[in-house]
Amino acid sequence: MKWFQDLKVRNKLLIAFVFTLVIAVGVNIFSLTLLINNEAAYSDAIDETEHQFSCVFDVLDKYSRARMIIREIQRPNITVEDLDALYNEMDSVLGAAAEDLNYLVSVTTGNIKAKSEEIRPMIEQYRTDAKGSIDLVRKVGFVDPDDEVYRDATLVAQLETERMSREYANRLNSDITSLSDLALAELKNTSTVLSAAAAQARTTMIIILVIISIIIMAVAWYIPSLISKPLITLTTFMNKACTTGDIAFTQDESAVIDKYSNYKDEISQLIGATAEFVNEINLEMDMLEELAGGNLTINPRVLSENGKIGKSLSLVVNNLNDMFGEINGISAQVSRGAKQVAETSSSIATGASQMSEGAQSLAEGAMKQSEYINELSNTVTDIAEKTKANTEMAGLAAQLADTIIAKAEKGQPNG
Repeated sequence: MKWFQDLKVRNKLLIAFVFTLVIAVGVNIFSLTLLINNEAAYSDAIDETEHQFSCVFDVLDKYSRARMIIREIQRPNITVEDLDALYNEMDSVLGAAAEDLNYLVSVTTGNIKAKSEEIRPMIEQYRTDAKGSIDLVRKVGFVDPDDEVYRDATLVAQLETERMSREYANRLNSDITSLSDLALAELKNTSTVLSAAAAQARTTMIIILVIISIIIMAVAWYIPSLISKPLITLTTFMNKACTTGDIAFTQDESAVIDKYSNYKDEISQLIGATAEFVNEINLEMDMLEELAGGNLTINPRVLSENGKIGKSLSLVVNNLNDMFGEINGISAQVSRGAKQVAETSSSIATGASQMSEGAQSLAEGAMKQSEYINELSNTVTDIAEKTKANTEMAGLAAQLADTIIAKAEKGQPNG
């Protein structure tokens, strides 16, 4: 990801913030959508199951009502209008029950569907038979318990009702009750399944949130490490340089500097500039070591008008060259003066020797003046010894001057 490391620090932080924000928003949207969808699915499933359960109980209620209707035709005070109403109600109630069973057959599966398919034809049969029984009494056209025709019709209707009960009506009631039990069990099972699905959805959301949190933490760790790692290395080096005076990079420090100085962000630019500065300081230190060793031929680099180190080092070299030049001049003058003193002392010594010889000749010729001559001879001898001492001192001065010149020439070969 060199392109990312080349970005400015501000852009890195901005991208990290946007990335984290997008992930957070995406996770929230996903979680909200998942919750809404699960809630909608749960609600739809519960509503559908409840509707199916309601249809089953509606069938049971309508069948119970139909069996009550068939009994009402035996009321002693019933009228022809009541019979018509009962007939129509029987047709409507059992027709609605048949529609509920058709719905259950179309939307359910398993035992509920099988039981609904089993009950549906019996409901239709009961509907037909019950309407037929009511119609027997209706066709009489009047209600008169004392009339034989009416009594016969009522008796036939009663017998038909009993037959229906014996053949299938009672079993149909039991089957509808069993269907309601199946519907209740299905409702409970659906609730259990949906609860498990909701728990699975919550588990999935937790896993996703954990994964996203790990990604966010990884990003939060990676971005600062790009910034802090080179700065930690640089800080360690600067502390070492300030406390120990060691401005040489270690192998690990050089590896970090070489790695991060190739990028284009502000941190890399700081690392590269610091490395160049330290290298320049090391060059100046090498020149100072050569200067301390007596090499006055070095040529310090002056990078700019404000380059104080280079300018100061160059000024030191120039001043030392000037000083040793003056020392060489003074040494030459001392050497010449010492030679002149030596020559003068030699001349005096020669004259003194001649005077001593003349005095001895005079002693041989003038015995009377012997004492005077002896004193004069002693005086001249003292002068000769002092002159000889002066000559030795002049020789030592000349030797010292030669030594100074030799040392000066060794310190400044081109002087």
